[in-house]
Amino acid sequence: MFKIRLKELRESKGMTQRDFAADFGVSKGTVGMWESGAREPRTLDEINRIADYFGVSSDYLLGRTGEKEKPTPVSEDGLDEQDRQLVELMKKLSADQKAFLLAQLLTLTGQGK
Repeated sequence: MFKIRLKELRESKGMTQRDFAADFGVSKGTVGMWESGAREPRTLDEINRIADYFGVSSDYLLGRTGEKEKPTPVSEDGLDEQDRQLVELMKKLSADQKAFLLAQLLTLTGQGK
């Protein structure tokens, strides 16, 4: 599955094997062997770097899932980076602004009265 996904991802970006090889720091022959299935990346780190390059999960690249999206990292407190940013911005609001924002959020989520 790796060889199919790699080729699909590369072509979806309009890249040639030569383009990807140059950007990724390997030879065109290496990319060709990966896409033909004659060879696979040597290490998990290399697979992860390819996945990161195309913005997909390594599980997608290896055919373990059909989901292209990488999961959003979540910290111990259950907040991802966007949640944390929202909390920091809300801390800067006045009490009236917070009340207004809460009413808007309740309406947006269908929980408003």
